[in-house]
Amino acid sequence: MKKKILLPAIAIIALIAVLASCSKEQAALNKLEGTWRYVKVSTFGITLDMAQLGYANATLQFSKCSAKDNLCNGVITLTGQAVPFQYDMATDGKSVKITNATTTTTYNIQKLDKSNLVYTTKYDTIINGSPVSADLQFTLAK
Repeated sequence: MKKKILLPAIAIIALIAVLASCSKEQAALNKLEGTWRYVKVSTFGITLDMAQLGYANATLQFSKCSAKDNLCNGVITLTGQAVPFQYDMATDGKSVKITNATTTTTYNIQKLDKSNLVYTTKYDTIINGSPVSADLQFTLAK
């Protein structure tokens, strides 16, 4: 008798867990949809205005997407040239993986609501022959 009750209960709990994760992903995808304007970038405790850096019209656009889709489409425009990419939202809605023609990068979402998007990523480069790693935080607005 206990086995007859236990197995359906486990199945229901597993279904609830799957639906809850899908709903977090879909909620994040719904908020992400649309065109975002880059506002500022921060690193090493310094915050710079994107317009002052020459990126006054820089945007990040996410097309409408369903959690059921494997990959979704988007476009980034930094210096007037639109570059397409594909993206995949994590099931917890806390990161998004963006793939373009040459790279795949995961961005950690710090804040996402109807009008604000803040994400972080690690940027590795070489300056004067020495490797430098910087944590970048981008702030965007709709």
